[in-house]
Amino acid sequence: MTTMKSYVAVVIYSVNSKNSVFQKMRVRSLKMDTEKVDAFDKIMLFSCSVDPSLSWSVEGSFYTERWIPVTPHAASGFLVSNRNSSMSSILSVDLELETVSGSEKSCVSFTLRPDYQDDQGLLCLPVSSDSGILDEIYLYYLFIFDYKPLHTDQGTPLYLCLPPVNSSMHQIATSQPMIVGHAGAGVKCAHYGKGPEWPENTICAFRRAEQLGVTMVECDATITKDSEVVLHHNFTLGVCEQPRKSEKDPQTFILEHKTDGVVNENSTDLIVNYQLSEIRSLLRKVNGTIGCANIIQSQYPSPLTMNDPIPNIHGKEAEPIPLLKDAFYQTSTNLSFNVEIKYPIETPYNLVAEELIKHKPVELSLPTPSSYFYKINKFCDTILDVSNLVFLGFLFISFVVSAQQTTEYSTD
Repeated sequence: MTTMKSYVAVVIYSVNSKNSVFQKMRVRSLKMDTEKVDAFDKIMLFSCSVDPSLSWSVEGSFYTERWIPVTPHAASGFLVSNRNSSMSSILSVDLELETVSGSEKSCVSFTLRPDYQDDQGLLCLPVSSDSGILDEIYLYYLFIFDYKPLHTDQGTPLYLCLPPVNSSMHQIATSQPMIVGHAGAGVKCAHYGKGPEWPENTICAFRRAEQLGVTMVECDATITKDSEVVLHHNFTLGVCEQPRKSEKDPQTFILEHKTDGVVNENSTDLIVNYQLSEIRSLLRKVNGTIGCANIIQSQYPSPLTMNDPIPNIHGKEAEPIPLLKDAFYQTSTNLSFNVEIKYPIETPYNLVAEELIKHKPVELSLPTPSSYFYKINKFCDTILDVSNLVFLGFLFISFVVSAQQTTEYSTD
């Protein structure tokens, strides 16, 4: 028997119905176990359209009055959350469906049980009207569980709110802008520019940035198959063999930075498909060097100043694909990190919509938007676990690409 785990929210939404007969739905009732959801619970209705101007969200006790569109051009549904505490009850939902003209109506009911190991999925519910019209509604659900930090003195990461600049106020800035070192002390290959000699996303570049007086560096974090958080700009490993002068010379590889192109689970050479030891072996690295998983450091190094020797770009600190935690421990606490979460971009929503347009049956094994978000949740938790082990300043960012816009999010 599966033990229920407390969650803080659940999102339920639809992309389309099989025959596109019922094109709008409305929540009739929501219950936790057998009790009606109380007013203090947050209930939000939303529609996320491919056209941002058609997207909307509303919240409040009138959630049973608003119709929600059911269309292949938007993910529309509702979110239920508790502002004060986690929820552990079974959620029961009653929905009313209606055709655009309003001439045909039907009702469907379902229940969801929270499960951390299986916290997302797809429901395929048969729908029939009084006149005998048949259809199927596809509902996606995603349980959202609270992030629990590791056993450290750090609490759950908080959102960082940056006040907007209001040009109409004509206010004079009271401090200088923060200088952030892009990928360290400048880029070389991965960002396709003619940057300085400091190799990007390396401890060497971070130390050099600190030496130049930079207070924050930007880096790109992703995870390996064995859940190690490493720093690398591309989603793919992209290595190429170095030419050998003779057959007796050892076989060596270097990173080959090329544009990733379309990235999905079928892409080859994804970082997430390699274990850390495999990457080290492929790059001819050995255990115990900078960037390996077993480095133990009791304290942070002292801040690097211009009076200190310049970091060696040919030394161990310049080795590619270091661990994020090693980058933390190999730099002083004066240096903060802007960590870009490099989660591969997929388009499961487009895949689902395409299957529906072709009138193909939607199978439970088909990747869903929920499964994509589910993977991102676990991905981010791994990175947060690493960040909670250290005592530095952080800024997390990620780029979410939709059909028509790119949005940047940041949390602290």
